[in-house]
Amino acid sequence: MFLVCFNEITKYCQECIRNISFLSIVQLIIIWSIYFILPELGIEAKGFSPLMSRRDFIHQIGPMLYHCFIHEGIFHLFGNSISLLVFGASVEKKIGTTQVILLFIVSIVLQPILMISLFSLKLASGNSVVGISGYIFTLIIIFYYQPGKYMDIVYCCVLNIITYIFSLLLLAQVSLSGHFCGIIIGVLYTRGFLDWLFNSRLITIIDTVIKRFIGCLIIYIPIPDNSINTKTHLQIMSLIKSDIKSLLSHCTKHSNDANTLNSLPI
Repeated sequence: MFLVCFNEITKYCQECIRNISFLSIVQLIIIWSIYFILPELGIEAKGFSPLMSRRDFIHQIGPMLYHCFIHEGIFHLFGNSISLLVFGASVEKKIGTTQVILLFIVSIVLQPILMISLFSLKLASGNSVVGISGYIFTLIIIFYYQPGKYMDIVYCCVLNIITYIFSLLLLAQVSLSGHFCGIIIGVLYTRGFLDWLFNSRLITIIDTVIKRFIGCLIIYIPIPDNSINTKTHLQIMSLIKSDIKSLLSHCTKHSNDANTLNSLPI
């Protein structure tokens, strides 16, 4: 009986090792290293704040450059690390190593721009740190995405609110707007607004070159043929229209059901 259990445990461990994303491990090594190096350099963990003038933009350059490496504390970093290992591996199998690397770079560049825009337009407030949480929410959107449906957006928005409430109970500073910016990037990717970059000829060439040199290694996953396909702008707008129609019909159905229940005699 013991040998049977041991064999099952061994198989389970081997399966877990196969599902590990080595790219996610490399990302975590970089993030953890910078997390401990920044305090040694005298850099404080500052978040984003509203821009009142052009001069204030200078104070945002720091958070723009290292926002994904700044965390509220070790527990914040540890929780994000677990999430990155789980969703990073799944998304890498879905879209390939090359696109995940590009997605990480796009998240680092685009997320602080969205954050500062939200603060400047007074659509967000506070001065919370983001960490890698925004990038993780981008991965979650891609993980749960299904063409013609919108539950990935609903799920992530609900998860964002739950995470924010949970952080308030723990008296931790977690950025609700930072997570929301990650959701926006995920929606832009899955709905085809970033196809001009991710499905460009240059990315295909880079992926082909990488595949030729290290394609035999387990650290690299090529872009699958059944990954999220390229869409034209008309297809993108049609998809958005269908998403809105589905959402409205879903809300109307629930409203009609509620009215029917209220009209029933007690």
